[in-house]
Amino acid sequence: MCNVSKTPGVYLGVLLFLLTFLFSTHSAFAEVKTVRIYGSEGDGDVKTSPYPGTWDNQHDDVVGRAADYTDETIYFKSGSFYTPTDYLGIVRAFTVFDTSEIPDGAEILSANLNLYIQSVKDEFNDEYAYFSVFEGRQASPFEIVNSDIDNCGNAITNPSKGSDDFDLTYLPEGEYVVIDLNSTGLDWISDSGFTKLCLREGHDIENVETVKNVYTGTWGESWVYFAGSEASGTSTDPYLEVTYEYEPEPVSEYPLYTQIISDNPSVSETASWANEVYANGAGQTGTYPCGLTIADCGCAITSLVMAGRYAGIEEDVAHGDVNPKNINEYLDEVGGYTSNGSVVWLAAQAYLGEVVGGQITSRFSTPEFTSDMGDVAAALEEEDRIVLGFDSGHFVWVTEKTVDGYLLNDPVWYLTETADDVVESDSEYVRNYDNTFDDARIFTVHDEPVLLGNGVEAYLSGTAELLYRNTSDEVVGYVDGDTIVDLAGAWYAEEGVISLVGAGGTGKHLLVPGTEDSFSIEVIGTGLGEYEVEFFVLTAEGEMLTYHFSGYTFPGVSTTFVFDLDSGGVAEESITYEQFLIIMDAVIGDDLTSQQRAFFEKWAAKIFDAMEAKTVSQALQAIETFGKLLIAKKVDSPILLSVLDKLSAQVE
Repeated sequence: MCNVSKTPGVYLGVLLFLLTFLFSTHSAFAEVKTVRIYGSEGDGDVKTSPYPGTWDNQHDDVVGRAADYTDETIYFKSGSFYTPTDYLGIVRAFTVFDTSEIPDGAEILSANLNLYIQSVKDEFNDEYAYFSVFEGRQASPFEIVNSDIDNCGNAITNPSKGSDDFDLTYLPEGEYVVIDLNSTGLDWISDSGFTKLCLREGHDIENVETVKNVYTGTWGESWVYFAGSEASGTSTDPYLEVTYEYEPEPVSEYPLYTQIISDNPSVSETASWANEVYANGAGQTGTYPCGLTIADCGCAITSLVMAGRYAGIEEDVAHGDVNPKNINEYLDEVGGYTSNGSVVWLAAQAYLGEVVGGQITSRFSTPEFTSDMGDVAAALEEEDRIVLGFDSGHFVWVTEKTVDGYLLNDPVWYLTETADDVVESDSEYVRNYDNTFDDARIFTVHDEPVLLGNGVEAYLSGTAELLYRNTSDEVVGYVDGDTIVDLAGAWYAEEGVISLVGAGGTGKHLLVPGTEDSFSIEVIGTGLGEYEVEFFVLTAEGEMLTYHFSGYTFPGVSTTFVFDLDSGGVAEESITYEQFLIIMDAVIGDDLTSQQRAFFEKWAAKIFDAMEAKTVSQALQAIETFGKLLIAKKVDSPILLSVLDKLSAQVE
């Protein structure tokens, strides 16, 4: 430990330094920056209407016309005649600069206008052969228009002949003239759009008519040609050099991206994806509760983009920029959306990954599903965890757990900072989540990419449950009224889904990462009704395989699908005799007498005996007879007839 003594003078010096620092007129966090801004393409000149007339007519004419010069220069003549019989043309030259890159509220410390001189003429040493810079008021900031003839407003300066910067006599051809803007000119620099400047010559400024040379009878000509912005390159373009001081906005460590057009990360970027068709919306024909575009429905993918970029993943699996437009296109291309527009998380995980040695890898794990806010709080205590909250059909990225609740980035209500923000009457982009979410997806982010291997995901709707089973008889899903999860990283739950067609609602969601090449998934009937199930398989090579099945459900009857990833095939297991009896009892049991029941059971036994004996023709004949007997006995059961059709397909 080192003990340093200080004299009173040293203490006083330190105190004065601190006081000077604290009470300085400039913020300690301010930055000073100098930028060069070239004139915008399409700059031109404006001059009065082309007809002979008096000076007053020409000077005060409010019509004007835009001049289109093919020599790619700003043509600026000093109150001259082209020929002794031509008219007096007043030319005011304009240049537009896009100064929107200057931060809002920045203090302009200095600025200068730089004009490249192509040629100069000052005939007869005219005392009015000079020019001055004026404010080109923003009648139309993107272009030069006729009304600009009257909008060449306040002057920076109004020098007399003899000024090196403005007098044509002193202007050097083939060089830039640098015009420093005074305090008046600095006020013209816009930090929110375009800055338009214009030039006027001495006769125009002083309202003095050019006179004939009494000795020659000709008109005195004076001009200067400045290079314009239309020529290729910028070697001779006019430019502004602006030095400004500003306090940079605090940069959050959590990148904010919105699915709607906003400044986050920029208007131009968000505009490039907001109106893109979301998911497979172009192929749908129904009613869309959320909408057709990323702006309407892209909360999940935009939240994923924010989380991925936070984890340092800026390049996607296809070597594109990680943004909502690219993830939407990728998921649509590989089949990474359900038919209702929900995200297939396996595909999203692959999007944030890369292919290494022909195998798909990712630093993002498959998500864990939870409806327990305690799990959310615990996950946010760990540095390697990412949480997407889901509330009332909307995903957000939950970034931190605080003493009072949660911080979040919302892809729609982007001014929301906490999960319990107060929403005022004018809070258009603020939403209150009451510090809770319906459920959440929790990801683990690895330091290095991890091989994903095969994975399976399924979305189910209808009166049924799902059960995954591997060759080791390990299961994930519904077993006798409970949820069983034998495999790490897998989950099964009922969750809300984004629905593009018809009303939204809930469905069953199964996700098993790292599955074997062979496995089965059972659709277990929990009532008499119908089901639809979509299977998504991510292979170890990164290929997405999709399957879509539908059918009837019966209590106690399972429809089993067997997957073989080596061949890419999936087969539906045959209906058993016991299952057929359950189905028959469920759909027509109340319509049968005991004798009829015994009669139909006998014929059902014939069907399955023939199937077991692999007697195809006898089995098909028995199925056909069973159907005719239903009609003969006046038993109306379209469902049972469809089951008979399914049996016929199994036999064939």
